[in-house]
Amino acid sequence: MPTSPSGPPRKDRRRPGIFQKWRAAAGEPFEQAPPQRLIALLCEVLVCALGLMVRAINEGQAEEKAEQLARVLAILHGLETSLDFQEGGAVARKLAQSYRRLRREIVSASQGNDPKRIEAARVALADLAEAWRAL
Repeated sequence: MPTSPSGPPRKDRRRPGIFQKWRAAAGEPFEQAPPQRLIALLCEVLVCALGLMVRAINEGQAEEKAEQLARVLAILHGLETSLDFQEGGAVARKLAQSYRRLRREIVSASQGNDPKRIEAARVALADLAEAWRAL
């Protein structure tokens, strides 16, 4: 069993990586995918991570909650910083506002251990993923 740098052994929680999931689902190299498909995939990863956060809160697993929160915040930050405001104009500005609002809401919900608010963010991101897939 692997050990964590700060303490006792922990379960090996390896999950399929994003690249393996992509290849299995899309059947094409990740690097050749159109941007909207990649964004949809990242939104789906966010939906999964938020679901894991809800479960972690409900089961009192603080370490798992923190791990998923870090993943969610990093992806949302990456999505926001990759926006092209010159080309995207008002749409890019609206997406940036949405990503920032989601980050604030998720952090606040995490601090309060509020699975209902995290679930609401998960539903919003699932809708966003569907919109990106439809493009």
